[in-house]
Amino acid sequence: MRTRQPRVERRTAESRPSPAVAHKQTRKWRVLRVRARREQLLASRLTLLGIAHYLPVVAEERVYAGQHVRVEVPVFQGYVFVRADPDEWKLTTALPEVSAPVRILDADELEQRLHELSAAIANGSCARTRKRDCQQQIADMLNQGPRSAPATSPPTHTNE
Repeated sequence: MRTRQPRVERRTAESRPSPAVAHKQTRKWRVLRVRARREQLLASRLTLLGIAHYLPVVAEERVYAGQHVRVEVPVFQGYVFVRADPDEWKLTTALPEVSAPVRILDADELEQRLHELSAAIANGSCARTRKRDCQQQIADMLNQGPRSAPATSPPTHTNE
């Protein structure tokens, strides 16, 4: 009696998706609500963990004890953008600086808006006078959905 060999499908290198492409497809942009004044601490921790993130900051001049000091201030106080796969996301949401994840309806649109924001910050068009405009663009996108909140309110949160 002859045993049947399992049929093996042969694939060429071109037809097989590369691990990098498959990994990139599972990583998407998400938003974290962060505890008060912990944005830069969380960004440092994510860097140490090797998790891709974006914390948009603008330089502002402040006066402390009569001294003019230039400081970097987050464009979105209380929020950090993270590009993570499901395992990284689970790890990220468990960090002590994280308050809650924010529900995003369209990760592709968020990525596009983050690119636009990054370009605006790089060329200086997101200076202090335009900071509110930059914030409003992303806030509008975060608030989209069937029952979106007014544009001035913060994004809605979910317990994912």
